[in-house]
Amino acid sequence: MNPQHIPQILVVDDNVQNVELLEAMLVPQGYEVTAAYDGLQALERVQETSPDLIILDIMMPRMDGFEVARRLRQQEETRAIPILMVTALRELRDKVRGLESGADDFLSKPFNRIELLARVRSLLRIKQLHDELQAKNALLERILNRYVSEEITREILRDPEHQLRLGGQHCQVSVLFADIRGFTSFAERRDAAQVLESLNTIFNVLAPVVFDYGGTLDKYLGDAIMASTAPPSPPRTTQSAPCARPGTCA
Repeated sequence: MNPQHIPQILVVDDNVQNVELLEAMLVPQGYEVTAAYDGLQALERVQETSPDLIILDIMMPRMDGFEVARRLRQQEETRAIPILMVTALRELRDKVRGLESGADDFLSKPFNRIELLARVRSLLRIKQLHDELQAKNALLERILNRYVSEEITREILRDPEHQLRLGGQHCQVSVLFADIRGFTSFAERRDAAQVLESLNTIFNVLAPVVFDYGGTLDKYLGDAIMASTAPPSPPRTTQSAPCARPGTCA
């Protein structure tokens, strides 16, 4: 979580006094609090505010907390939001039911202020770690997408242990070498910034064409690119890969 980010906490309880009590505990700690007073309103608030934590009552009109938690866990965009159930229910079976419905923690009323704040901090740390991991995964995906198609990126991230293991596979592939005709004389008459801008413009057109055909961008070679693509059929053992330009393969 960004150090400048103010954690957003959604408090869901049909009792206004309970909401005000929690707000009085949380706001002085530097948290921003929004409120919902029943289950359906809670789902609406989640879509509007994208909270970092939900403090959720169970016994509420229109939709109870168990159902709210289940629905949040069914949606990809809300699945990772930590849920702390704070309720008057005290039986073990209620706690088990709450955790099974998707809650991350369970606290019975009346609760101790210090314990509540400790649980809030703990769940917010978990959310921060999740957000950092998501950001790193997104960065990794963007880096991979510079060299391989989105389909290949998804396949690599789905099973990296298998897809990235050393050794690879033997299969017949098509290899493309493409360079820019007359680029040397072009570059000699222009400054470095203009040359770089031209290369970026051309490569930004060529690379998506490679990806459209399921290809992999192997490398940039000055004003040229090397790319390859394998047929969708099962891999077949072969002695060498056919070349797009004779004499360019080892």
